[in-house]
Amino acid sequence: MRTARLSDTTQMDAKIRANIADAATRPWRKGLTSAVAFVPFLLYGCGGAFEDNGTHLAYVLERASSELRASKVSELVVHYHTLDSPKEAYYVEITPSIAAGQASNIRGSYLVVSGKTFGGTSYHNCCVFVPQRLYIKKDIGGPTEVVLRKDGDHVSVVELR
Repeated sequence: MRTARLSDTTQMDAKIRANIADAATRPWRKGLTSAVAFVPFLLYGCGGAFEDNGTHLAYVLERASSELRASKVSELVVHYHTLDSPKEAYYVEITPSIAAGQASNIRGSYLVVSGKTFGGTSYHNCCVFVPQRLYIKKDIGGPTEVVLRKDGDHVSVVELR
């Protein structure tokens, strides 16, 4: 029969303690890993939960420009409603895609929509061109009519009413 030396016993005791500590943290690690993996699905499932008025308008422009490109008509009027109450005052401002004197043709338009869910974005640059600054203020809320015009495959936002 073999007798354990003091150093063997100490090493075995350290290994047992390490295994116990590892087993105690395993459920915590598993829970953290599950939570981290779940967050993207949670955010995706929320849909427009993190959408603001500006991003909402950019998505409307994206869908409308696709619809206009696929159609045989040359103009489309979109009725935009903010994410806020229909009677909430707001304004829409869209800057031109290319500023006067700009050397490059990289689109730099930015749109802002005020209101309780205020927000702005440049996302619309991927799908529409804005030839000039557009601005409208709605003191008593209601929809804004956004006029899109097609020239070949080129779609421009030409008016806000």
